Amino acid sequence: MKPSIAITAWSEIIANQSDETIIDFAAASFHEKIYQEQSFDLLDQLNPIQKTLVIHHYLMMHLPSGGFIQFIHNDYVSLIPEFMEGLKVVGDTKMLAILDAVLVAYVKHHAVFVRANTLELFTKLYDQLPEFSELDKRFSDAYPSMNTKLVNYLREQVQEVLSLTV
Repeated sequence: MKPSIAITAWSEIIANQSDETIIDFAAASFHEKIYQEQSFDLLDQLNPIQKTLVIHHYLMMHLPSGGFIQFIHNDYVSLIPEFMEGLKVVGDTKMLAILDAVLVAYVKHHAVFVRANTLELFTKLYDQLPEFSELDKRFSDAYPSMNTKLVNYLREQVQEVLSLTV
């Protein structure tokens, strides 16, 4: 699936928007379809970069306010390996290492997450699992560079994500 966009509109966006806005724009059609279908089944049809653009949004819905603990608690942890595949394509080894550490910490503390089935127990996770606070900080610090790598890849390889039209 490659959404169509006029080449002039894409050029305008690339020239005048922030990295995050460009990523959101490139992923918008995919989000719309996921929302309509109320399912992540679309991800099975997307290439690694398209998946990464889509999952970027879900990470940013959770990480600024609740960090990886919230992301994991809301059952999105399975999206991390898919996200990592796209980061491999763009060469973001720093973010890959951070996300790998998140997955290791998740596996290590899986039972704690499973037991946190009430709001009170979920809230206590932040005190019980302080290593996630450090992972949140590392993610936040590496985030701008990750976005730049994604956008630079889009500048060169937009045809992998979108179909440009005249």
